[in-house]
Formats: sequence, C-alpha cells, structure tokens
Amino acid sequence: MSPTTLTSTTSNESAPEIRPLTSTVQDRDPSEAPESLRNRIRQFMAANLHRRPTLKDMAVFLGYSEKYCSDFFKVRMGEPFSQYGKRLRLEKAQCLLAEGQTTLAEIADGLGFSDQFAFSHFFKRAIGCAPNQFRLRSRKTRT
Repeated sequence: MSPTTLTSTTSNESAPEIRPLTSTVQDRDPSEAPESLRNRIRQFMAANLHRRPTLKDMAVFLGYSEKYCSDFFKVRMGEPFSQYGKRLRLEKAQCLLAEGQTTLAEIADGLGFSDQFAFSHFFKRAIGCAPNQFRLRSRKTRT
C-alpha cells in the first residue's frame, strides 16, 4: 500500500471510536445485569455467609473482574460489596437472635466469625447493644 492510498482513504472518513478494553458498569449494556443476575448474587451470598465471601470469590462466581464486581455493587445493588456482606450478616444474626434457638457460638460460626467474641464485637458496634441484650429485647417485643 502506498502512502497516497493511505492518505486518500483516511482523510475524508471519520475514524471509528476507540473504546477502552475495560469498561465501567455504566458503559455496559443494561441487559448484562438482569434481575436474575442479582438473584444469583443474593443466593450465592446467602449460601456462603458462613465462609465470609470476598469480592474475589464473587468475581470468580460471576466471571468478571474484581473491579467490575465492585462497580456493579455500587451502581446496581445500591451499596458497596463489603457493606452488602455486613448487612446480610447483621440481618441473619438479628433473625437468629430473635428466634432464640441458636447459641451465640453457633451464630458466630454460621456467619463466618472466628468465635462468638468477634461476632459479639461486630454486632455491638453495628447495632449498639450486645447480642444477648438484643435477644432479650426481641423476646419482650414478641410477648
């Protein structure tokens, strides 16, 4: 190909838009994240709370990069991944404590904490009272 041929074919034509290889959540087609994907994420997280799933675990599960998964949670799930995991653990803990059938050690183990003391510390910082106090209050409101 001669230099004049190159010049003549590119001078009047607009160059195609060059898009980066990595795109953000907003750049991707909305059909990539249907409600079924959000449901799969919810099911994965609920089924793996005892393992304390990480963003890397989620990325492997979805087949996306950690960066994309992080952006996905912020944009499409409405909160960062770490906050989502904490919220799920708190909600599950509150349900189990209110039911009153599960020991603190079992709750801690089932939610991926190293022991009941780590769980109690987490719960108290998030809720403002110790798990046993929460359990007692829950019993009073049910009766």
